[in-house]
Amino acid sequence: MCSHPMPTPLPGNWKSLPVSDFGVKGSYPSNLVIYRVANSKNLGWRYLPEETDDPRPNAGRNKSGKRLWE
Repeated sequence: MCSHPMPTPLPGNWKSLPVSDFGVKGSYPSNLVIYRVANSKNLGWRYLPEETDDPRPNAGRNKSGKRLWE
């Protein structure tokens, strides 16, 4: 018999959830987030790469200096 841990229940009304909060094993960015796509049953994902590894101009910062999701 294979024993698997019980899945972590999702909050009732959520917009985005950090993957690290669910104890997912494997290699993934530490700030990987799963989010609900608006007006859809689909899910999406996003993360911020480390500033030193970010290939985007200005390390992904907008004019006000805030780093934006990829």
